[in-house]
Amino acid sequence: MEAIKVKRVMNILNHKGHSELEWDSNNEIEIKNMEEKFKEMLGKGYTAFKVDAKTKKSKKITKFDPIAEEITMTPPARKG
Repeated sequence: MEAIKVKRVMNILNHKGHSELEWDSNNEIEIKNMEEKFKEMLGKGYTAFKVDAKTKKSKKITKFDPIAEEITMTPPARKG
């Protein structure tokens, strides 16, 4: 029997708009790739928020959550 795919999404905001990356929370390879992307974005100064799909409330996170329904990465504030 094939495992059920559970799609999750990471929104990465930037000056051009945003991009969406998806992963299957049952796929270890996809989870590893998304965790690497998460760490890469934090290294660039982005801030991560886990978004509750029902309430749309967000909570700042510093560790990748593979079962989060939605993660939004916001860019560092521009200096100017």
